[in-house]
Amino acid sequence: MAIVPGRLVPAPESPRRRYGLFTAASGPLDLPEHGEGGGVRYVPVTCGLARPYGVTCYEGETSAPVKPLDPDNDLVETGVFVALATLACNAVGYTEEELVAKVRRRLANGEQGAVEEALWTGEDFEGNPLGILNLTEGAETVTVHDELDIAHVVAALEDYAYRVNDYGGVAYIHAPVAVAAHAHEANQIIYDGPLMRTPYGSVWVFGGAYPGTGDAGDEPPAGGAYLHVTGQTTVWRSAEENVYSAFSPTTNERVMVAERAFSVGFDCFNGRAIFDPLGGVS
Repeated sequence: MAIVPGRLVPAPESPRRRYGLFTAASGPLDLPEHGEGGGVRYVPVTCGLARPYGVTCYEGETSAPVKPLDPDNDLVETGVFVALATLACNAVGYTEEELVAKVRRRLANGEQGAVEEALWTGEDFEGNPLGILNLTEGAETVTVHDELDIAHVVAALEDYAYRVNDYGGVAYIHAPVAVAAHAHEANQIIYDGPLMRTPYGSVWVFGGAYPGTGDAGDEPPAGGAYLHVTGQTTVWRSAEENVYSAFSPTTNERVMVAERAFSVGFDCFNGRAIFDPLGGVS
């Protein structure tokens, strides 16, 4: 008896994209002109503090306190990189338009994870530096009273953002996706439309491709992870993907490539704390 192959039908569409950096961050915004060549630079408007100052009438030899003169915010500068998707396949049976559509969808499916990995590590898929602003380099250590308790970790990160750095905006807490279950169990997630927030209001960025590693790529303790807190986090990307192909007559194989340029930045501060629910037990 002949076996008839199944009917080829359009692939089922995903109802939504997973929660991650693209959900929580500002953007993705269009890269500015020439941004694909050099990245972006900006002076953030979310940093800077104000101080209490008296309105007492000063007379005689008592002069009013000198008003502090604070400098402008530090320049944020980050480079550009590309998220890349490839497709190697037998060209027989598919039109050029179909292959282009396939590799574009592959890029659309994976680009958020590629940007998350780049933001956390500052490296490409082979471990080479990308030359971009990233979470690993320059993070300040935030001391946690009880590293076993995610609520204590959140408390320490928010104290660092709002009290130590006097941040007047909404802080972003970056964490690997595995931390989400712990945070939910500890009532540290409030749903606000598409966003997940802490009870205080900080935005959770649960990155599916965040590795949770520490300084210089140090592995986190078993079952745990490093978390970061930053100011406003923004993603820029090129308006269109670049798609190109090559054909090998020897193997009759076509290689499709789709890529898109990205820059990612965050404002004002970068603090890192450890979450160790197993207490160092492997």
